[in-house]
Amino acid sequence: MMLDSLEKEILDVLEELGNADIKTIHNRLKHHPYTTIASALERLFREGIVRRKEVKSRGKLGRKYVYWISDPKEAVARKLVENFVKLFGGDLRPLEKELEGFLARSVENSVAFVDYENRIRFLFVNGRVVEEVVGKNLFDFHSGMDVDKVKQLLDEMRNGRRVALRKVELADRKFHKFYCRLDDSSGNFLGVLIITLESSALEKEREQVINPF
Repeated sequence: MMLDSLEKEILDVLEELGNADIKTIHNRLKHHPYTTIASALERLFREGIVRRKEVKSRGKLGRKYVYWISDPKEAVARKLVENFVKLFGGDLRPLEKELEGFLARSVENSVAFVDYENRIRFLFVNGRVVEEVVGKNLFDFHSGMDVDKVKQLLDEMRNGRRVALRKVELADRKFHKFYCRLDDSSGNFLGVLIITLESSALEKEREQVINPF
């Protein structure tokens, strides 16, 4: 996800003030036209980077909104995954129902994409993209019986299974691993999106993640 310079300026203002309407933001950024700021805010809202609520406009025409930054990691995580999937020719829309809630929480854990050769092509953990694992085989991160279980699951997804959920325990910590098959527009198998969520994250925020796969 790329933000232009104006969008970054707007987010800086919102970060400083907590929330603001367009007029307040424009007073801080008078070197930009009011309508340009309004358009940028609309883009940020559509992308999920900012949220807004309608407030009374004291009789003026049109709607008036107060804006604030939504959970930045959540928004960035979703946008990164969407852009990455599009890069490979896939489409997340058929999975929106299954993914609901998982991507929102996954920023405390991990989101990964494993291609049809079981190579890691993308990993987002704890708010950052991890480049050092790109290109490595998924099974380099598994051992023993777990390898056979994951291989079987990925084979099932390669053969048409759409989604799967595994519950695993490691070092006295419990994880939910959510697998989604991704296809291109012609229905050809691209790989699997893997979302790892520590079970306790459903109730409590965590800052660390282990064994992201």
